[in-house]
Amino acid sequence: MHRFIQLFFLMLHDAWQQFSIREGGFIIKTFFRVIPIFTFLFLANNIAMGQEKELIPGDIQYDSIGPGPWKFYGNQIQGLKKTKPYIILREIPWKTGDSLSIEKLNQELPWVRNRIFNTGLFLSVSLEITRHEDSTLVLVVKVKERFYTYPIPILELADRNFNEWWFQRGRDLNRLDVGLYLKQKNVRGRNETFKLKFTLGFNKKLEIQYQFPYLNKKLKTGLVLFSGIILNRQAAASTQDNQLVFLETSGILRTRFNGGFYFTRRNSFYTAHQLGMQYQYIRIQDTLASVNPLYLLDSSNEQHGLSLRYQWLFDRRDFAKYPLKGHYCLMEPEGIRFENQKRVYWIAQARLEAAHYKPLGKRWNWANTLRIKWSSSPTQAYFNQRGFGYKEDFVSGYQLYVIDGTQFFLTKSHLRWKLFASNFENPFMPLAKFKQTPFLIMLKVLLESGYVHQPILYGSENNLGNTWLYGYGVGIDISSYYDAVARIEISRNHLHETGIYLHLKAAF
Repeated sequence: MHRFIQLFFLMLHDAWQQFSIREGGFIIKTFFRVIPIFTFLFLANNIAMGQEKELIPGDIQYDSIGPGPWKFYGNQIQGLKKTKPYIILREIPWKTGDSLSIEKLNQELPWVRNRIFNTGLFLSVSLEITRHEDSTLVLVVKVKERFYTYPIPILELADRNFNEWWFQRGRDLNRLDVGLYLKQKNVRGRNETFKLKFTLGFNKKLEIQYQFPYLNKKLKTGLVLFSGIILNRQAAASTQDNQLVFLETSGILRTRFNGGFYFTRRNSFYTAHQLGMQYQYIRIQDTLASVNPLYLLDSSNEQHGLSLRYQWLFDRRDFAKYPLKGHYCLMEPEGIRFENQKRVYWIAQARLEAAHYKPLGKRWNWANTLRIKWSSSPTQAYFNQRGFGYKEDFVSGYQLYVIDGTQFFLTKSHLRWKLFASNFENPFMPLAKFKQTPFLIMLKVLLESGYVHQPILYGSENNLGNTWLYGYGVGIDISSYYDAVARIEISRNHLHETGIYLHLKAAF
């Protein structure tokens, strides 16, 4: 373990030397101006996202029972004030009269508890198996409900990530979006969710979504409705030297509207399906179309898109936001019809994601993921194609770069070591539902690689496409309240560049 810690601090020293040389004395002044803003951003925006931590408040208890066999008598649920009982019963696999054994209970109860907790509706979940009669058992579920209404002030970056804003956009505070995010969970006690997001500032945005997890009595079919409009006065017009080049006008440079729906189907505990359609309309000023004729293809300033998408998901992870055990697989084929002012064309594309998480003892943990994107057409509008550099699709060490392309391959492997984990009462917190504070800190070593297929159309001024990329380094992950995950990574890439990068979401 001492070699692991020594490697961590050696890379930290190397990265800090390069960082300090590059940034000079401006670091300290900007630190005290900006860090309080992002501390607020980190805490506030993550409160509304659900609560899934390494240490679930609550426990699993057994009455004094023998090995069995036993018969299952039924369930008792305690602590519900708003939530309908069937939301919990949906996650319990046993029916009255089922045969049970201690071995089966030991195997299934932790996953039952995880599933109930991962609904995002409860602060704690406890399970207790008690004897009802000589040969029957009762499952007692004790829960504490959480807050369901979140009017959260928004303070977020208009850029791809914090690192781009810090290093390439001059830490410009004008590049912030300010607004309100209203999230109402558990509407009608049925685990329905309403979301409304409104921002001003650098971008003007209005987004609305309503999710019905269950439409039928069998609790298998659901529906999601969504719509939104975004107005940009600045947009990335092109990519040069693997970095975005922005164009800004006094008026609205780009207008985007989208709306759609998708049905969900959950036939089992861990398998889910989605099938839906989405319409998208984009309009840009002639200035942007003239700067980059490929932006919507053919120097067009309008584009209509209609897509049909199917998703298959298998998710057997202990906690979805920061998993330590289990596996995950997603397949997502999609067909899109595009129409600009001069032609109609079709694109078929597909995405595959898989991840595996394996404990290696009490403190060590191994996590790895694979992501593949395929597209049928090498000729796509600049706005539509996405390679590396967006969301979590990137190789660590290349956070400052955008690599355009229509297809990619990405793999990440992280060896993690639990430095600290606790679930303690906070005596200074006045709100009862926030008094119990989960906290998890993981140190890690990471190795990542990837490849983006970049058509000549986009690659004449960029040299990271059609090249194997790799990055390696060390990092620290911190998980706490309500899915709040922050990670700091010190990574080095094949260009021999070392950097310190901050992220407010788990890597995978």
